[in-house]
Amino acid sequence: MNRIIDQSNKYIIEGNICKIECYDRKGNITGYGIIDIWNIEKCKQYKWHINKSTGYLYNNEVGLIHNFILEIKWVDHINRNRLDCREENLRLTTNQQNICNQGLHKNNTSGYKGVYWEKKANKWHAQIMYNRKCLYLGLFKDKKEAALAYNKKAVELFGKFACLNEINHEL
Repeated sequence: MNRIIDQSNKYIIEGNICKIECYDRKGNITGYGIIDIWNIEKCKQYKWHINKSTGYLYNNEVGLIHNFILEIKWVDHINRNRLDCREENLRLTTNQQNICNQGLHKNNTSGYKGVYWEKKANKWHAQIMYNRKCLYLGLFKDKKEAALAYNKKAVELFGKFACLNEINHEL
């Protein structure tokens, strides 16, 4: 069943969380945002949708739901799931800290953040961005070693905001 464009979101309570059903312009379900049940009344007065370009829950009048819930500008999703807007998954952040928690870029070919193939050296290049500067971490024969070098520096620079590479240590 398609929904009417102006119809409000459906709120589905599951335990102590609430899923907000989101729709496209044709009324088809595009996904679900997640909030705490105590934020239902605050959010219910607005119609939310998933912004196609950013993947965040959005309302044209009040903006991003995570900023609306916490009533602050810079908010970071701890688990990097842009639709998980439970308060336990949101934290106050600076722009720099928020950037640190970003995952892999779409054009990444190594599978690891901060790791790139350097053709001239025929090795894996590890680097990290800090204060708008690219810090060189070294060249490595193995991309896992490069990823470990990135992780070590990321923890040193960004602490709990570091987005670390998951490294499978099996042969």
